[in-house]
Amino acid sequence: MNTTLNSSVANCDKDVGDGSAYAQIFHAINRKCVPIKQIKWEAKSEYDYTINFNLVQKALKNLKVDKAIPAEALMKGKPLDNIEFCQWLKHYYTHVATVEDYDGFAERENVAPGVSRKVKKFAAGDGSAPAKAPTKKAAGMSRPIGTRPMGGSANNSKAPPSTKASSAPSAQNVAQLKEAEATIAAQKEELSELNLNVDALTKERDFYFGKLRDVEIMIQEQEQEDGAENPVFEQIKAILYATDDAEVEDDEL
Repeated sequence: MNTTLNSSVANCDKDVGDGSAYAQIFHAINRKCVPIKQIKWEAKSEYDYTINFNLVQKALKNLKVDKAIPAEALMKGKPLDNIEFCQWLKHYYTHVATVEDYDGFAERENVAPGVSRKVKKFAAGDGSAPAKAPTKKAAGMSRPIGTRPMGGSANNSKAPPSTKASSAPSAQNVAQLKEAEATIAAQKEELSELNLNVDALTKERDFYFGKLRDVEIMIQEQEQEDGAENPVFEQIKAILYATDDAEVEDDEL
C-alpha cells in the first residue's frame, strides 16, 4: 500500500479505518472508478468514513467485482478485518491495475494541497515530499558560443576520450541502482505487512487473554461468596490452566 500510494501508513487499525487509503488504491487501479476529489483525506467522523467507504463500494461496482465489504468492522479499526481486506486488495491490485507509474503523493497534493503535512500517514514514504531530479545542463552550453578551445581550432576540437568510455558503465550503474531501489521498496512493503500482522495478532491475543482473566476473576469471586468448591468451576479452571503438555497427555489417554 505504501509503495503504491507513496505514503506512510504504519498501523492497520488506526491508519486505514477511515477508508481514504482504500479509496485511493482503487483510484490507482483505475482512475475512472473513483473521483479522487471526493475522498475525505482528513476524515475524523463516522459521516466522513461512510463517504469514503461508499466510494470504495461504488468502485467495486464500477469494476464489476462481487466483493462484500465489512464496512462497519473496517471503520471501527478491527485489525483482522482490515488486514484481510488489505491482503485481498493487494492481490487484486497486482492482477488488474491499469495505471502505470502512479504517484500517490502527487495525486493527493493536486486535489488537497498540504494534506501530507496535516495527516501523517499521507506523508511521502520517507517522511517528506519526493525530491525533484536534478536538471542536467544541455550539451555544448559549458562555454560561450563562438569561442574555441585553447590550443587548437574549432574544426580539430574533440570531446574528451573519457566521455564515451564512461557512458556505458554509467548506464549500467543506473540500471543496477533502479533494480536495488525496487528490491528495497518490495522488502519495505513486506516488512510493513509483517509488522501489521504482528500488531494485529498481539492485539487479538491480549483481547482473548483479557476475556479469560475476566472469567477467572468471576469464578474466584463466586467461590468466595459460596464458601465451597463448585465442580463446574473446577472444570472451567482446569481448562483455563491447562498447558500444551496436559493437552498432549489427554490425547494419548
